[in-house]
This record gives sequence, structure tokens and C-alpha cells, in this order.
Amino acid sequence: RIRSMKNFVITPHPAYSENIKWYLVNFDATVQRTNGITDEDFEYRYDYLVALSSEEGTLIVQKIKLNEYYTIPKQ
Repeated sequence: RIRSMKNFVITPHPAYSENIKWYLVNFDATVQRTNGITDEDFEYRYDYLVALSSEEGTLIVQKIKLNEYYTIPKQ
């Protein structure tokens, strides 16, 4: 279960153009993992590639691809 999301960073992909609207979306999320005995919260950093397309003058999400995710060490 996702408890919270923060630190959103949205940047145009290096291949971004007027016709190919690709963005890199990064964020941190606190996720509750349950195994039946304990509930623990873990911090993850997610990195997505998002492609938008223009349909009738409105931008819509065409594709979302998870590029990478990893655990943020507890401090």
C-alpha cells in the first residue's frame, strides 16, 4: 500500500520533440509492506518514462514505462 508520495521531478526526455512528448518522472514513495506478521514502511525511489500524445487539443498519457526503482536506505 502506498502511504505517501513526494519529491516529484518531471523533466523532458533528451529525445523530446514537438511530435514525441517524452518525459522522465521521478518521485519518492513510502510503501507499506505486509507479510501477515508485521507491517513495515519502506522508502522507494521510482523512475518512469511517460509519453504524452495530443488528441483533439488535449494532452493524454499514451504510455507509462517503469524504468527503474530502488530502496532508499533508512537513516
